[in-house]
Amino acid sequence: MYSCYDITCADDFCIAIKRLCDWSTVWQLNIAVEKCFTCCITSNRMSTAVSQHRYMIIDKVLDTVETVRDLAVIVVHCLKFDAHIFYCACAWLELDFHLSSDVLSRNCKLLLKAYTSYARPILEYCSSVWSPHHKNLINKIESVQKIFTKRLPGLRNLPYSQRLASSVFRTPSHPL
Repeated sequence: MYSCYDITCADDFCIAIKRLCDWSTVWQLNIAVEKCFTCCITSNRMSTAVSQHRYMIIDKVLDTVETVRDLAVIVVHCLKFDAHIFYCACAWLELDFHLSSDVLSRNCKLLLKAYTSYARPILEYCSSVWSPHHKNLINKIESVQKIFTKRLPGLRNLPYSQRLASSVFRTPSHPL
């Protein structure tokens, strides 16, 4: 359940939880209480005031978390996406390891196709939500592409800008 509530009035959210429980009873749908938790999206200075509230659903106190993974996007309570970007970069590095050990071809076109088919979706999924605007986050995402272009045959010793031009890439921070 995603809802916006005034953090100074915890009763409204408790009423919403009660209505959810009543609805699930009427429709005979079980709530997976073990998967339920609360995450307050707020600034750091207000999070301590909010964390004092304890919410219950079907006689279970809901855990309060600071990080949520929803639809494959990691969201931190202060709406920073550093953790998501680092997760994407690590996921790509794992995928790159498997691609480099499983794909034995040295054909640039085939390797580029593999990259755009497997790696780009990981890096670009929901990018309109977590769009990096800090230089260090842009660099983290571009480091993935730098690593890949360095492995292309004949491009290893070229500077990154020349590798991009010769491999018909666009940078993640400057899409076409």
